[in-house]
Amino acid sequence: MFENRIANRLAGVALATALTIATFASAALANQQVLVGNSFASADEAAAEVNLKIANANAAGCKAIGVGGYGLADLEAGKEIGIPVLLDCPTGVDLKPNGQQVARVDSKRVGGTTYYEVDFSRGQTGRTVCGQVGKQPSFFTRDLNVCRAFNPGAPSFRLTSGDRATAFCSGSENGICSFAPNSCISCPSCTTGVGLNQDGGRLYDKMYVACR
Repeated sequence: MFENRIANRLAGVALATALTIATFASAALANQQVLVGNSFASADEAAAEVNLKIANANAAGCKAIGVGGYGLADLEAGKEIGIPVLLDCPTGVDLKPNGQQVARVDSKRVGGTTYYEVDFSRGQTGRTVCGQVGKQPSFFTRDLNVCRAFNPGAPSFRLTSGDRATAFCSGSENGICSFAPNSCISCPSCTTGVGLNQDGGRLYDKMYVACR
């Protein structure tokens, strides 16, 4: 029975082979990354998965330069089987396992501290952004100058309601931001605010986190 399961999985190897672009390049690339189209069902399913990942990677500016053969490794132990693909990506582009680009983190240094932009419209939080740079979140800044650094030319307002942290408003949010489109705002007297693990997207577009 075990031999039959292997034979069934290898039945789609011809399709996987048709995907072959080239053997893995021996020359070092500036930003080479490997994704795997894996499946415990068949090689044709692995081929379909790797094609989807290649399409995602292409959208990020990466180019598939080599596809390996479908392989099995310790099937009974539950290890992955699949088709590896080698990609050449632009400098600074990192890929998730599904081939989609990891969101880039924008940072600025203001007053001796590095701050990172937290874009709530993309589902980011202070913790996830700091995690992308291998750090833990410390605090959202209250300094309007930080928002101005990320948004040159944007008007800024000190308000009597809102969040204790400075924020950028796109104008599409609810609450105080709806009255200050494309602006930096702060509320020096406010004592409550968006937590480092929270998504503030319904109220604010962006905030700026310091990491440790």
